[in-house]
Amino acid sequence: MKHLCFNCEQADMVRGKKDMAVEYRGNKITIIAVDGRHYPECGDSEFSRGEGERYAVAVEQHREAIDKQESAKLARIRKKLKLSQKQAAAIAGGR
Repeated sequence: MKHLCFNCEQADMVRGKKDMAVEYRGNKITIIAVDGRHYPECGDSEFSRGEGERYAVAVEQHREAIDKQESAKLARIRKKLKLSQKQAAAIAGGR
């Protein structure tokens, strides 16, 4: 039985494990051996039971780590320039 891709509806998806790369704000991670059905042409995937949660947790941890690094970097820059948070926000167009 064919299992058409939900995204492009072109052809049968391939069942197996695949490393999946994710990029967030220019920083990439690879989630190793994601089990499910993968479509090689459009890159879409359908996760096996439990894999969606594993994938989501890995992506969220990556995003949180990047956000934390960027926040710390901005705080260092702000302090180096001797700006308060309010002053830095006014310069950057914040409220």
